[in-house]
Amino acid sequence: MLTIVDDYTRATWIYLMRYKAETVINVRDFLRMVEVQFGVKVNQIRTDNGGEFVNKEMEMLLKDNGIIHQRTCPYTPQQNGVVERKHRSILEVARSLAFQCKLQRNLWPYSLLVAVQIINTLPSEKLKWKSPYELLHGSEPAYGMFKVFGCLCYASRLGPNRKKFNERAMPCVFLGYISGTKGYRLYSLESKEVFVSRDVIFYEERFPFIDKKSLTPEQEPLEPVVDDFITCEPEPHVLNNERHDPPAEENVAGYDKAKKGEVCLLKRSLYGLKQASRQWNIEFSDKLIAYGFKQSPHDHCLFFKHSSHGLLALLIYVDDVLITGKSLEDIENLKSYLHDLFTIKDLGQAKYFLGLEIHRTGAGTYLSQRKYIMDIVHDLGLENSKPTTTPLPQGLNLSSLQSPPLDNPQKFRRLVGRLLYLNLSRADVSYAIQQLSQFVHSPSQRHWTADGLILPQHISSSLQPADVFTKSLGGADFSRFICKLRMRLPPPIPA
Repeated sequence: MLTIVDDYTRATWIYLMRYKAETVINVRDFLRMVEVQFGVKVNQIRTDNGGEFVNKEMEMLLKDNGIIHQRTCPYTPQQNGVVERKHRSILEVARSLAFQCKLQRNLWPYSLLVAVQIINTLPSEKLKWKSPYELLHGSEPAYGMFKVFGCLCYASRLGPNRKKFNERAMPCVFLGYISGTKGYRLYSLESKEVFVSRDVIFYEERFPFIDKKSLTPEQEPLEPVVDDFITCEPEPHVLNNERHDPPAEENVAGYDKAKKGEVCLLKRSLYGLKQASRQWNIEFSDKLIAYGFKQSPHDHCLFFKHSSHGLLALLIYVDDVLITGKSLEDIENLKSYLHDLFTIKDLGQAKYFLGLEIHRTGAGTYLSQRKYIMDIVHDLGLENSKPTTTPLPQGLNLSSLQSPPLDNPQKFRRLVGRLLYLNLSRADVSYAIQQLSQFVHSPSQRHWTADGLILPQHISSSLQPADVFTKSLGGADFSRFICKLRMRLPPPIPA
């Protein structure tokens, strides 16, 4: 593989070679292409001391074109660091593309070609958040053309051998794009050949090399694992459970009989003490395990139990309890068991739990964080602020903002922490939140005024599928969200 990088735009070209002797031919073709397409000539070339670059043919080619040949010192690759680092970037992207679709080893060269095309279209901080393609061509790349590498697709069968009753499409694997051709490079799963086609339908969620059971796209939803979500919470006095390590407290709120110099020996874990939550969790966990539950090793707040009726799961966070399962009988028996031990309050079907709104439809359960978002907006006083269309302004470089440090950095850190929780339901703001998270150690006034407030404005103003339940929507938005939730409208009543 021959890699060529423009030192100014960082635009990259690669040439796949079978033999190193092809290097001179590819360099000659590249020099001619640059001169014709961009109207400029190459002045200098920097390479290592490989035999493909240090030979008479290469020397004559560069001399005839008046190009200075810079060579690195032996065993000093850092002198050509731009290309060496680019090699690593290309291979990392290519490996990711190949691994995620289980690409066959004989097709790996195509992942290198696609990796270069992706890298050329990605904005870079070194280029002031412009892409190499934009600097080279003066226009933004067409991001809409990108498809998922290695996905299943169907190409139209064309040619003189197509019969009336033959299949009109063949299953293929998408392998990338062809420069100078309005078509896609495909790998036929029938003939095992690589070809180019324009008429292609993509199924970007399917990967033939991973799942070979069926090449037919599946549109039917999976059967839900659980059907009901029930919320409960213990009565406040229940949290005053027995202590395993009773401490001495000098001042206990509400108790004023202690004389000067005396301390109180607590026999129970009073609600509100810093140890109370842990003691309550230990007590509750022990009772669940005694009932037959197993505690998840990955999340100690999650408990699950398998019975003849199916799965029964319980999630606890301090005094908030969420129960779900396939069998209502198992859920009722568990609630009775917990009520006898702790006197819990049954809140019925779950509608809100830990910042997540739970909406039930005929097709399943939909989660949103609308109320959580509006609470953030209300706390910041942004109810009447102007909406924004994007989480952060285009081209904003957060690291270059120079301003005095924020007087109360805890306020900024708390905001970022609350926004991080939004990644559960709002993947569109994950990049902006990640950018803001880099400055929690030393936020400035500009980070708060210019950036910390933009994100909540965008989140609160953008429409979500949950708005079907809470807002009056226009016809187009209403129909789009109804389809996304897999709901069906009743037929119109005849007049």
